[in-house]
Amino acid sequence: MRKIKILHLHTLPVISGSGINVFLTMVGLDKEKYEVAFGCAPGGDLVNQVVKYGIRFRPIKHFVQEINLYHDLMALGELMLLMKSERYDIVHTHNSKAGFLGRLAARLVGVPIVVHTIHGFAFHEFEKPPRRILFILLEKFAANLADKLITISEPLKEWGLRLKIGKKEQYTTIYSGIEIEKFKIEIDVEKKKREFGINFDDLVVGVVAKLWEGKGHRDILIAAKEVVKEIPNVKFMFVGEGYLRRELEKLTQELELDNHVIFTGFRRDIPEITAIFDIAVLASYYEGMGRVLLEAMVLAK
Repeated sequence: MRKIKILHLHTLPVISGSGINVFLTMVGLDKEKYEVAFGCAPGGDLVNQVVKYGIRFRPIKHFVQEINLYHDLMALGELMLLMKSERYDIVHTHNSKAGFLGRLAARLVGVPIVVHTIHGFAFHEFEKPPRRILFILLEKFAANLADKLITISEPLKEWGLRLKIGKKEQYTTIYSGIEIEKFKIEIDVEKKKREFGINFDDLVVGVVAKLWEGKGHRDILIAAKEVVKEIPNVKFMFVGEGYLRRELEKLTQELELDNHVIFTGFRRDIPEITAIFDIAVLASYYEGMGRVLLEAMVLAK
């Protein structure tokens, strides 16, 4: 019996909420029934994790996050060639860019079933009006190219329907689950704190989020300036990597918070790090769900 061929598309190769969701979706599919491939921009920890689990990786070299006519047209061509040669039965797209280009390419080459998961919308209230309007129009167009639209939370579904993105019968909500057992752990908290130069009795405020726009890191640092006045033994841990790191480190110095802020960079031991938090914070301006808060809740934070 021939296996059903599925291509999952994700824009960037970074470990993020959407990236983890895609990875778990692919890993959870029955290998006896499905032949799964993963396409995204090359490089990055998400690709390494996918390849490690034996999932075939198909690099889309021209995938970029921002709108770029040259790269976007080239990426569309890459996708069409890939889909035409591999003859996928299902194309399942994720994110705004991979979602738009992936759905368009799939329809142009005649892929039988096209599914798109909405992890969040790019047209949040903090976006500039012209870009917001453009993104809404693009999402409305792309919705017509999908057989099904999956949202990871009910508010996302309601948001999309309010803006007339797709039809009600297209939508299905599948909550973005977390691996609870990985967070049901007991560790030597004192030892883990020492790893980061934190005293055992220090209060730890933790933020797990990529260092990108929209995650609210600047707001947390500005608030931290006031917090340390009341709680001198507080430490703020920023767990994650991203293009804002240098800017945030500079702001930390300007606010004279060097002794109170720790940038850990990318980490694989998120459960163990979350275990040393006293308070878990997510100051995002927009989120599809915010899985890191659910993970922290498992550890009673």
